[in-house]
Amino acid sequence: MTHYYSEQPDSPSQERVIDYTFNGLPFQFTSDKGVFSKNHVDEGSKFLLESMREHLQGFQNLDINRYRKLANGACLDLGCGYGVLGIVSKRLWPGQSWTFSDVNERALALTERNAH
Repeated sequence: MTHYYSEQPDSPSQERVIDYTFNGLPFQFTSDKGVFSKNHVDEGSKFLLESMREHLQGFQNLDINRYRKLANGACLDLGCGYGVLGIVSKRLWPGQSWTFSDVNERALALTERNAH
């Protein structure tokens, strides 16, 4: 039996499309068995995205230099799953450069597909 944190899930593939809207922007993610939160964008990811949006907007209004640094910086999505955090963030702040990492090879393959 494998889990979403297994390197090579042995569960048979059963892909599905997850529709998600953030900040008025529509997204579609392909997910699959054997990856974290395979049926929906999880609450933790939603919370992180909302927090990032709020903080960056605050910096944009108060400290433009810090905003530019964050909005155009290098970011790491460690344990990326099928790529929700980095893909949504990159669309909101196109100047960011994202690196995705996950122990699960199926999740990394889905992230690659979802990012393009």
